[in-house]
Amino acid sequence: MAKDRNDGGSGSKRGPGGTSSRAGGGGSAGGGRRGAKAAPIKKPFPLGFAAGVTVLVVALGGVLGYAILNTGSAFTNALDKADQQFTALRVDNNVDSNHTS
Repeated sequence: MAKDRNDGGSGSKRGPGGTSSRAGGGGSAGGGRRGAKAAPIKKPFPLGFAAGVTVLVVALGGVLGYAILNTGSAFTNALDKADQQFTALRVDNNVDSNHTS
């Protein structure tokens, strides 16, 4: 009969439940069963990374919001800006073609 790998070479028979029938746990020194695998260590949540991403998202949202709300507030035509600086200047946009009569 073939030997069991987990037997440890002692030749002892295992009882019910896979335990040794001996009181001392059976097997020779260093040849017994291996212990259970260690539980995997759960890494903590990266709070610093989450905070950095949140700050960047808020900053980007602020820049985009400011740009959207202030669209068109800058002057696009230097002539329009100059017209607003002189109070006595009168600008007529709809001039008739026979203004020399």
